[in-house]
Amino acid sequence: MIANTTGGNNTASGYGALFTNTTGSNNTALGYGADVSATNLINATAIGYSAIVGASNSMVLGATGANQVNVGVGTTTPNSYLETAGSFGTAITTTAASITLDNTHYTVILTGGTPAVTLPAANTANRRTYRIINETATPVVISSYINFTGVSMVAVPASSKIEVQSNGTSWYQVN
Repeated sequence: MIANTTGGNNTASGYGALFTNTTGSNNTALGYGADVSATNLINATAIGYSAIVGASNSMVLGATGANQVNVGVGTTTPNSYLETAGSFGTAITTTAASITLDNTHYTVILTGGTPAVTLPAANTANRRTYRIINETATPVVISSYINFTGVSMVAVPASSKIEVQSNGTSWYQVN
């Protein structure tokens, strides 16, 4: 926190921790070289050797590249970037109304009426996945996604489900 000039309520532990911050507030950096990537982030947390957080209201566990860590929940020996030794929970929304999906959604169950589903722009949701279940007797309009055969689709068929994932450019059906 050597460079801090006007930022407040910051916490740093470890050599070089939170070195980049000058005006950001409510940030935490724990570990050698744990830092923020910009001088003015707010409520950002970096945990672990060389962990760098690049956005306000975000938390990063571990570094990237050669210093990438695996995170385990309920295990002492994780073998993947994120491994849970048990179940985990995701958001589920049931609606008969049109819905615009964001980072608070995962499973969406469409129960009736004539709802439409709007996906976020693919470039703002890289790697994000949505599971959409259409319980209605008619197709539901959805933002464009690419199916298994490479065809652009704009509907979830009646009485079916799809799972879509963004690659940062487009949405792809993945189930």
